[in-house]
Amino acid sequence: MEKMMEKTEAAYHLRLSEFRRFSELVFNRTGVRFDMKRYDEVRLFIADRMRIFRMTMYDQYLQYIEDDERAREVELAVERLQKMKVPAHA
Repeated sequence: MEKMMEKTEAAYHLRLSEFRRFSELVFNRTGVRFDMKRYDEVRLFIADRMRIFRMTMYDQYLQYIEDDERAREVELAVERLQKMKVPAHA
């Protein structure tokens, strides 16, 4: 169990390219942009969603939201991230 947790936690390092991919996807679908000031909040949000969906890599989650035609997951991301302390730029 402990080894599994270590492996999962290691996968939760959000690379800059993944942050940009997420940010651009959100912007293209909603017009809301998350800049680098929001990196930690975005990383924590995605890590939480990955745990819920039992995903082990950011790429899996990013692919999931790219394939979500109704953009429900993107809307949820914007809603939750806007409630966090640093506001998004609209």
